[in-house]
Amino acid sequence: MTENIGNVYPLTIPSITDNADIQTAFRLYHYGSDTTTPGTPDNESLAGYLSNLENTKIDIVPKLLPTSVNLNDITDTGFYTQTSTPTAPNYPSNFAGLLTVVNSGSLKTEPDDDENDFNDKQEIGVIFQQYQVVGASESGSTTNSENKTYWRYRFAGVWRPWRTFIDNAQLVATGDIRYYTQSAANNLFYSKTHIDTTFFTKAEALASQYLLENVQTGSYTLALSDVNKVVAMDNSAAATVTVPNNTSVAFPVGTVINIYRMTDQLVDVVGDLGVTVRNAGNIYEQYTEISLRKRATNEWVASGNIIPA
Repeated sequence: MTENIGNVYPLTIPSITDNADIQTAFRLYHYGSDTTTPGTPDNESLAGYLSNLENTKIDIVPKLLPTSVNLNDITDTGFYTQTSTPTAPNYPSNFAGLLTVVNSGSLKTEPDDDENDFNDKQEIGVIFQQYQVVGASESGSTTNSENKTYWRYRFAGVWRPWRTFIDNAQLVATGDIRYYTQSAANNLFYSKTHIDTTFFTKAEALASQYLLENVQTGSYTLALSDVNKVVAMDNSAAATVTVPNNTSVAFPVGTVINIYRMTDQLVDVVGDLGVTVRNAGNIYEQYTEISLRKRATNEWVASGNIIPA
């Protein structure tokens, strides 16, 4: 019969009522069993407890990292300091700093006599690394003004990329898929000037449904601003309305423009050189309105009260 005497760790020795000698008691205390040839120490023994403590502890005093050690090779749980500028790869920032490693227990270091040899590894799984860069302005450094911390992890034998935070001062200059620099925004988004010159305002959109008048007092050549409008000819003498060649004014095919004869003076509708206006001629009489529709690059159709030329 044994009894548990450990408040910090579970050690057992023979009960006070047992007829056990001192050697048996010490074997149970040290090895967890009454044996002179112990194998793996039992957890309920001093040797087993100390072995488990050694294997699971985190050293309070950080280990010094040589500048030539690759951070991919630092996989044992613990704290590590880099006091110089590292020359090895896989640092998130090439400055001195503190490395914290948490290993889930699936990647362990094989026994080695050289405590500074970080390369004897037996691959089995998941590790987390965090690197706090030394060189913030409050530390007195003029080399690195950023007090940053980076983090990453290794899963299934692959190190994921380092990640870090972004502060307000860097937001304008850095940007990512959610935030853009001014130059990037200029390429990705419309400026106010572009919007104002490209899209209708609400008032303009409402106005576009009405046929507004462009009043002219003499001969006139149609312009792009006349699309979906009425050119009102308030001429005091005979006048001509000319449909321009597409090379001069590229009206979209399907454009419709009305011509209104306001006075008793003749209004002649003609096509410029190279332009065919079907039914071209004089608008019949005062207060008559005819319609022009562009049906091809340089072909228009006139409809309404027209006297053919």
